[in-house]
Amino acid sequence: MNCYIKGIGVWSPWFNDWDAFCATVQAGQTLVDASEATPRPELIPRNERRRAPLSVRLAVEVSCRALRQSALPASEVACIFAYGQGDAGITDYMCRRLATAEQQVSPTKFHNSVHNAASGYWTISSGCMQAANSISAFDKTVPLSLLEAACQLASEQRPILLTMYDCPAPETLRYPLFIRHPFAAALLLVQEEQAGADDPLLQLEASSSACSEWPDLAIAGLEELYTSNPAARILPVLAALARREAGEFRGAMPTGAAASMHYSVREHA
Repeated sequence: MNCYIKGIGVWSPWFNDWDAFCATVQAGQTLVDASEATPRPELIPRNERRRAPLSVRLAVEVSCRALRQSALPASEVACIFAYGQGDAGITDYMCRRLATAEQQVSPTKFHNSVHNAASGYWTISSGCMQAANSISAFDKTVPLSLLEAACQLASEQRPILLTMYDCPAPETLRYPLFIRHPFAAALLLVQEEQAGADDPLLQLEASSSACSEWPDLAIAGLEELYTSNPAARILPVLAALARREAGEFRGAMPTGAAASMHYSVREHA
């Protein structure tokens, strides 16, 4: 399955956009201190943005950047929003409130607790009129969502915005992932007919062989983010794109049988 990458968005406490990520990777800098910056997607109206949780703001921010880079209209782009564990902060809040005598929860918190909250904010704010899907597959989210995006791209023959994001969890819900830092990335994928001369190629192939390890990440300072945040498992792919190098990767699939996803990055074929 061939997908061409027409737009990229990325956000973490260490780099807040694609250019900053590329500069960091290409220079081989060692990342140490995380900033206190938070995403503030201008696409969401101010009042709604103030109520939106970090997970939604992360997802919408990187989606905006990938869409802007592609120069495609949001109304013509289908979307997939994927995360490993969801908004654990809201889950923790809901459980705590339901354990009280009043059992009352904030309507806004309840509104933001649904599985497809981010896709709802995105489609309403951007004017997206295409299909919107939400996926959660724990630490297998990246390979599964890449497979879903590639299948939709081939079958529906329209651009796909794939957004992956995960946030830190409260102490009570940190096991077993222990996510301490937020991360989000978005890839706007198109077929060859819509690709430009400089759009890199992402190839995917399902395999029946097992895969027990993730590829190494050669970016000093991001090891904890990479291993603990499910969405950050896309980092080796992003690093290859930032270096404009070919790369071969494998990720385990969430199935009962042995299975893996093999994906490679290369310059436009």
